[in-house]
Amino acid sequence: MKERVPQNEFLCTDRVFTNFVLRLKFKLVGDPASMNAGIQVRSQRTVHPPNEMIGYQADLGEPAYYGCLYDESRRNRILAQADQSKLKEVLRRGDWNDYEIRCEGKRIRLFINGLQTVDYLETDPEIPQFGRIGLQIHSGPPAQVAYRDVVLTELP
Repeated sequence: MKERVPQNEFLCTDRVFTNFVLRLKFKLVGDPASMNAGIQVRSQRTVHPPNEMIGYQADLGEPAYYGCLYDESRRNRILAQADQSKLKEVLRRGDWNDYEIRCEGKRIRLFINGLQTVDYLETDPEIPQFGRIGLQIHSGPPAQVAYRDVVLTELP
C-alpha cells in the first residue's frame, strides 16, 4: 500500500437491479486525509473510459464522505450529505463497519453501523432507477478497501 491508486476500479454485477437492500461490511485503510471508496448502485459502466461507472454512489472515505450519497460521473456532486458529527459516534475508522443501502422506487436510504445517514428522494424523472452494483476503490493516494459478507435482497 505504498503506491498511488492509478484509476478508479469497480468490481461489478453482471445483472442490473432496481429495488433492493444491499448489506455488506467494509474496511478502508490508507491516507487518513484523503482515502476514498464507495458502493455504486443503480449504475452503468461508461464506454469512455471503460473503467468508470455512472450513477449513485454510497460513499465512504475521508475527510467527510462516509455515509454520503454521491452522483458519480453524472452530476459529479454529493446529493445528500451525512451528519459527520453523528457518524463519528458509530464509525470504526480503519476497522470493519456495516453498510446498508436500501433502494426502493425513487428513494435511497443509507445506514452505517445502524445509523441512518441519508434519506434521498430522486426528483429528476430522467435519472434511471435501475443499474449495476459496483464495489469501488477511488484513484489517488495509497489506500486499500475490503468488502465482505455481501448480501443482496431484491424487493418487489
